[in-house]
Amino acid sequence: MSTKNDAIQGVMGEAENLDGVLQIYLDKDAEITALEAKLKDASAARAVAEQMIISKMLEQGVENFRALGKSVTRSERVFPSVLKEDRDRQYEWLREVGAGSLITETVNSNTFGSFIRNTFIEPKLEASLPEFVRVFREPKLLIRTVNK
Repeated sequence: MSTKNDAIQGVMGEAENLDGVLQIYLDKDAEITALEAKLKDASAARAVAEQMIISKMLEQGVENFRALGKSVTRSERVFPSVLKEDRDRQYEWLREVGAGSLITETVNSNTFGSFIRNTFIEPKLEASLPEFVRVFREPKLLIRTVNK
């Protein structure tokens, strides 16, 4: 892989006048556009494959498996949110359940997410969440290389 200095040296070596430098710029811009389109397509295909893996795992009732030297674990990210008009109720509720320390000037969304996940989602107590806390889910995979 070339470095930024290699790229600069290449441009300086090829450019003899403004037209030449402009042509290099336009060529590289077109190359970047093509690579971005290819990357976008690859990302979309990978997202479809990820959803297919998750669906197959759900169908087969598995949370993890090993294949092709990889360990694959199905999990989900949890994104709770509270509407602005319910913020006072959220603060009151957090104090009631002993999590008032989460409250500063605002509630940190990552900390709030961890609290909801650990206290309500993982122990299967989601039904006891107040109605103003909405939970959004994003299925995801953790894929790691495993030692044979």
